[in-house]
Amino acid sequence: MRVERIGNIAQFINGAPFKPEDWCENGMKIIRIQNLTDPSKPYNKTNRIVDRKYIVTKGDVLVSWSATIDVFTWEDEDALLNQHIFKVVFDKSKVDKFYFINALKETINELTKLAHGATMKHVVKGDFENHKIPLPGLSDQLHIANLLTKAENLIAQRKQSIALLDVYLKSSFLEMFGDPVRNEKGWNKSELKNFAKVRIGPFGSLLHREDYVQNGVPLVNPSHIGEGKIFIDPELTISKAKMKELSAYIMHEGDVVLGRRGEIGRCAVVTKKEEGFLCGTGSIFIRPTKALAPIFLYNVISSSSMRKTLENLAKGITMKNLNSGIVEDLQIPVPPLALQTQFAQIVEKTEALKAQYQSSLHELEQLYGSLSQRAFRGELTLPKAEEQLSMAAEPRAEYGKVVPFTSRKCEPTETAVLGGHIINQTNNEDFGRVKFQKLLHLTSYNCKVDIGANFVKKVAGPHDGLLIKEIESTLQRYRFYDIKQTNQDNHKVNYTPLCAASELEGFYKNSFAAECDQIDAFLSKFKNKSWEWCEIISTLYAVWNNRIIKNEVVTDELLKLDFLAWDPKKKKYIDRLDNALQWMRDQQVIPDGWGNPIE
Repeated sequence: MRVERIGNIAQFINGAPFKPEDWCENGMKIIRIQNLTDPSKPYNKTNRIVDRKYIVTKGDVLVSWSATIDVFTWEDEDALLNQHIFKVVFDKSKVDKFYFINALKETINELTKLAHGATMKHVVKGDFENHKIPLPGLSDQLHIANLLTKAENLIAQRKQSIALLDVYLKSSFLEMFGDPVRNEKGWNKSELKNFAKVRIGPFGSLLHREDYVQNGVPLVNPSHIGEGKIFIDPELTISKAKMKELSAYIMHEGDVVLGRRGEIGRCAVVTKKEEGFLCGTGSIFIRPTKALAPIFLYNVISSSSMRKTLENLAKGITMKNLNSGIVEDLQIPVPPLALQTQFAQIVEKTEALKAQYQSSLHELEQLYGSLSQRAFRGELTLPKAEEQLSMAAEPRAEYGKVVPFTSRKCEPTETAVLGGHIINQTNNEDFGRVKFQKLLHLTSYNCKVDIGANFVKKVAGPHDGLLIKEIESTLQRYRFYDIKQTNQDNHKVNYTPLCAASELEGFYKNSFAAECDQIDAFLSKFKNKSWEWCEIISTLYAVWNNRIIKNEVVTDELLKLDFLAWDPKKKKYIDRLDNALQWMRDQQVIPDGWGNPIE
């Protein structure tokens, strides 16, 4: 493979040295490094006339070469380039843009190891120009660029999945319990000391320099708490001999440790892994009674409203501090323990899913680094690399290609006949309008029968209320079914066959002669399934099919997130989703992109 010096295929143009006296109110934007790393940062502007080589247009490749050293693609209006940033103009006949961007990223990884500068690292122009990269044919360059871009997209999706799970837990807590300070749900409130033991960490006079050792018992101060987790500092541990004197400050699984100074309110639940750690001087630990679930208490304390309350209550002039009395007197809601336990179970399942995502993210990041290094050393074998990436992307959850939305369109009467047949095949004690609606959706999409539906998102899954009314009206008008809503609390709709119901099957076989075997085989999978199961499968099918239609990545984790994001009430099914996805694969109830997306 040919290796090329970057300077032979690209020109690095440094920005102009704009000064404060060049700035004005309404001129052209000046791009500084901070504008590249954070687009929300304000821009300086200028009317100073400069050489056109300093003008950056949409799509230009930029490299910041000082302090923050990175590659960027400019996607805004025309602007002027400040110093410490290169505009890179390259020969498009020799190198694909996205291959070249990835090559620059890997070049930076190599050059920053030898970067100049003691206090502020920088890479000079000559370093970039003299660095060599492999230069395969343009088609192979495009292939490599697509592979790396796919890996980057998967990494971004994993990060988004993790962030969405955090949002999901916060919204679940607020939905179940409301804001703990405003207490909209009207729970009984009590001072925390009535339901927990509160203890401040040992004062500094109890600990001396000689008490700190390496590989002793970890000490937990506010700096060791972040994002609801406890982090260990191996340099800040206490000797086991000293721990005998400090046994009153040893924390146990289920305690909640709270930072009392600095970023007040950061806290974490002590897990089995941290059992026996020492509460530090800057922390307070709370040991709840059985009336408070630790994870519930953690969410109360870490909520934005309670943290603001704690900040307002903190004492001190130069550095605000909490004391045990302030924490003991906190008024907190005390909902039923059964509801707290239900929330704890949701957290447990969600955190397990989050751990899977984080493990997957770590694997993908390592794979991306390996692929990039091999690609720009000329050592990448494309088929093997694609296989590795496919495995990391969970290809087992990706099925088929998008199928064009083409089939014969049913007349309204035919649609009603299909609806009547669905009722005939699956009507039992559990059958009602929810099950009917979901089976209508699933049959239409899976068997590729265009019934003219306009399904939209509703709480129970894909829904077309107008279509259901038209079908039910036709079924009653032709005396196939009597359809009535019960007076019971669940408002279940009952479908009672009438004298003409037996004739409906004849109409069905005539109207759907080509599809009847496929439809009947499909409906048999749901004959003894509950309406809840049909709701779960219908919603999973819809989000899965949406992703295929939109050419988005399909993985179990993303499907479950889409399902939970469909409606807040979907979280009650969180522990059934893995079984449902496996059932769909076993039963071949798998979408292939046919039909319209359901928004």
